[in-house]
Amino acid sequence: MIESQQAQTLGDVVKNDASVQSVRGYGNFAEAYRIRGFKLDGDDITMSGLFGVMPRQIVSTNMIDRVEILKGSNAFLNGVYAGCSGVGGSVNVGPKHADDVPLTRATIDYTSSSQVGGALDIGRRFVDDNRFGVRVNLLHREGEAAIDDQRERVSLAAVGLDYRGDCFRTSLDAGYQHQYLHGGRLGINVSATGLQAIPELPTNTHNYSQRWVYTDMKSRFGMLRGEYDLDNHWTLYSGLGMSNTEEIGNYSTPKLTAAGDGSATWLDATLTKTRAGANDGNDVVGTPGYQLVFGSEYDVPSVEGLTLSGTVLRYGSQYANEANTLKLKPWTRLDLGVRYSMPLNDHTLVWRANVENVTNEKYWASVDDTGTYVTQGDPRSLRLSVSVDF
Repeated sequence: MIESQQAQTLGDVVKNDASVQSVRGYGNFAEAYRIRGFKLDGDDITMSGLFGVMPRQIVSTNMIDRVEILKGSNAFLNGVYAGCSGVGGSVNVGPKHADDVPLTRATIDYTSSSQVGGALDIGRRFVDDNRFGVRVNLLHREGEAAIDDQRERVSLAAVGLDYRGDCFRTSLDAGYQHQYLHGGRLGINVSATGLQAIPELPTNTHNYSQRWVYTDMKSRFGMLRGEYDLDNHWTLYSGLGMSNTEEIGNYSTPKLTAAGDGSATWLDATLTKTRAGANDGNDVVGTPGYQLVFGSEYDVPSVEGLTLSGTVLRYGSQYANEANTLKLKPWTRLDLGVRYSMPLNDHTLVWRANVENVTNEKYWASVDDTGTYVTQGDPRSLRLSVSVDF
């Protein structure tokens, strides 16, 4: 699914689950999440069950093999989150390791309006019974986004080493990620006293941030894990990880004043024990009453290797303040995709095209959990890629 949808960040992946919202962080470009209406900070995402290892704020998918979403209470599995979020569930990321079948995959991609990228994915196993494995992922992508004057650049290098013995297993994962956004469109501050309503939307490609707004994040991360089977019922395991992130940014948030697969989730989230009971019974900030996600794929019988796909996302209305006087309207988004696999000598060539927000809808996508910022949905964007396995 990650490859078929050309998902570029972790937020692109979790949107396929109707119980999960991908929202913007507090005053910056960070991806944060809500599971069943409760926030999950990006810093509380686990990597193979270990906290504090993932790159901060934005996570590229090129190093990710799988994304696991656990809904409901999970402290008995993961312990207490360092960021004190994750009440509604958790997200765990599994890094890529080499499969038994050798892999060399080169990919070139395009994202509107002028982003171009290249990626390389190499996996090999060695020694008797393929016990030792190496997986290397490289990525570089840059250019202007679909939003006016927003430029993005991302570089990633990740390696996964693993050993599979009869009773003992170990792995070492390490990587470097550099995310740079210049002129990025930030959320709008709606916390001003006296604001009577959420404003009408501007053109969805319009960038109302200052041109000098930017963020520059460099993350280095690594994790060492080991497991030993004592017998058929008991296993000892241990893990050690580290992460270091350098972030430099300059932000200026516009402020509004009074002068200016398929899944579904239904939530009846209300406030209790508010100050002096002033907002008791009101809806929780940023939590839609329902979220619907329906996705499907169709293999065209008359054309071998051709697959059509589509995803519909529908979010109910949500309030932007505890008093429930500021309200974001419901919104619907349609994403379509097509991929075609064809033989190329002894190899396989895969072409992919995906369009997000096909109808170019204008909508307020989300509000942060403090009721301070609302974030506008992205305009229609096109993603193209071609990959070949050697």
